[in-house]
Amino acid sequence: MKSVLLVSPYPYTLSTRGMDLLTRAFEASGWDTHHLQFPRVVYSVSKKTHFPSTVSEKKSRITWIPYIDRIMKKIPRSIFYWVVRSHRCSISGIAWDSYDVIVLESGKPLFLLDMVGKGTALIYRQSDPVRLFLGENPHYIALEDEVFKKSTYILIPKDRFKDTIPGEYHRKISMIPNGFYVPDDDGLENPFPAGSLNAVYVGLAPLDIETLTDVVNQNPGVTFHLFGTGVRGISAMRMKRKKNVIVHPFSSERFFLSYLANATMYIFPFQRSKKMNNVGLTSKYYMAMYFGLPIVSYPMGPAEEFEGLPVYFCSDSAEFSLTVKRIAATPCKVKYNLPWDSLDQEFLLSKYREFIDSIESGGSRSNKAGGVIL
Repeated sequence: MKSVLLVSPYPYTLSTRGMDLLTRAFEASGWDTHHLQFPRVVYSVSKKTHFPSTVSEKKSRITWIPYIDRIMKKIPRSIFYWVVRSHRCSISGIAWDSYDVIVLESGKPLFLLDMVGKGTALIYRQSDPVRLFLGENPHYIALEDEVFKKSTYILIPKDRFKDTIPGEYHRKISMIPNGFYVPDDDGLENPFPAGSLNAVYVGLAPLDIETLTDVVNQNPGVTFHLFGTGVRGISAMRMKRKKNVIVHPFSSERFFLSYLANATMYIFPFQRSKKMNNVGLTSKYYMAMYFGLPIVSYPMGPAEEFEGLPVYFCSDSAEFSLTVKRIAATPCKVKYNLPWDSLDQEFLLSKYREFIDSIESGGSRSNKAGGVIL
């Protein structure tokens, strides 16, 4: 039996995240599948829901000096690698050379790049290009340049991400898009009181607290449900004090889907930044669209990914608040014309399994691998 180790900053769950689908695909293909959550800091997401699985789940110990790029983007190479080594010290008991394949997700899992031996096939799952989203520190970016060189395969979720990868490595790339998850049954119980108005946010992107505060204050008749890591620490405490805000803990998709399925609208008042101009359509957007929810957001890019989709993009908090008020005054569903069958998680899971089949057959770069060969 072949063995694989997948390394991600998030625990293994039954979500539509690419690393979760890839983990499930290896398990379903009969591999001895191990999943390592690395790194872990005091504010890392913890797994709340457990489910039957043969995947061996591992966790690194807490790292007390986290790497935070916005603070450390100018630190010199010597200090950067001191931080990297401190992260590596949080792991023990991993027999790196015993795995046939190791998968590293983009971001801090790249701190473990040197642990992958030459005899082990390396898959780089570029969920988020470092250059576009994760950091400006040149030594952090250099780690991604190195993984392009060392990797046997590169998996990307968007065709445009290949522009961040040197052309000499494009032969390694397979593109399998992100999707969304909806349970087979439609019995998503309505968690809301009859006749209530409810706005939902689900995601990991930090929210703009000033905008969120304005929107909440200007719409006292709407209850705002916040799932994920959009608000943390003091901001979360401030939001919890408001009568029409409920900050939910990190939850399974099955749990928050019942909220999305029955909500009045989906909101995304994120902290605006250069990197958000590269995010585009996400699985959470797809879920909200699947349920026909009006979506109120700050503008995201690239704009072409939203072409023809009736998303309410707002310029400031005043327009955001007013748009929420207008939707609440006349709630209705919205029809989004998207290729739902090709975005379904079961379809994408089959594409990951095809990709794994290509590895087992020798890694041919023909169109046998799942997704699109670039």
